[in-house]
Amino acid sequence: MMEFSGGLTYGFYGQISVLSAIFVWEFVPKTKGKTLENMREYLEKNCLIDSFSGFLLNNEKECPDE
Repeated sequence: MMEFSGGLTYGFYGQISVLSAIFVWEFVPKTKGKTLENMREYLEKNCLIDSFSGFLLNNEKECPDE
């Protein structure tokens, strides 16, 4: 049983790693060459952070642009 499960463990880890890399490549905003002020404006514009507190918004709050 140990010989069989060892390969599956590494295979599962490899698949999760590849999926994680694809997620980061596609969905995480690119920040190279941007200032903190530019990133903050982008996050506020897309309603990902609150402009007053700087904390992540939860689903209960609505974006003012909507």
